[in-house]
Amino acid sequence: MRRYPNGKLLIKPSKKNVKAFLDGIRQTIRNARGMSAADLIDLLNPKIRGWANYHRHVVSSRTFASVDRSIFYKLWQWARGRHPEKSSHWLKKKYFEKRGTRDWCFFGETCDDKGQLNKVWLYHAKSSSCMACSLAATSDWPIGGFP
Repeated sequence: MRRYPNGKLLIKPSKKNVKAFLDGIRQTIRNARGMSAADLIDLLNPKIRGWANYHRHVVSSRTFASVDRSIFYKLWQWARGRHPEKSSHWLKKKYFEKRGTRDWCFFGETCDDKGQLNKVWLYHAKSSSCMACSLAATSDWPIGGFP
């Protein structure tokens, strides 16, 4: 929480909370060295989605971008550890793909009951809309306008 000289009060996720969340994500990725990308995504998505949904009511878009960068870096290290002899180009093709307007989206492939391959995508914290930002833009802030 920070009050600026012009009277604005902005509430952001605390550094301690972000650090604890990222430490948990890093530990999950570290423990998943032998897992497939799809299994790793199945472990990470609920954690990322839950944390992002909890913090989407405050001013958090920069924090979400920072969290996404940290997770991407750790996933890149995970991929490099799984395939130390492969090139960066090969790793990008195997684990990262363009999805919509976003490049470098982490994905994994699973087989369904019929044996068809399905792609599973990692959830981005930044894709969770920051409600405080959207409310400020439309000036529909409850109880007397934007602080």
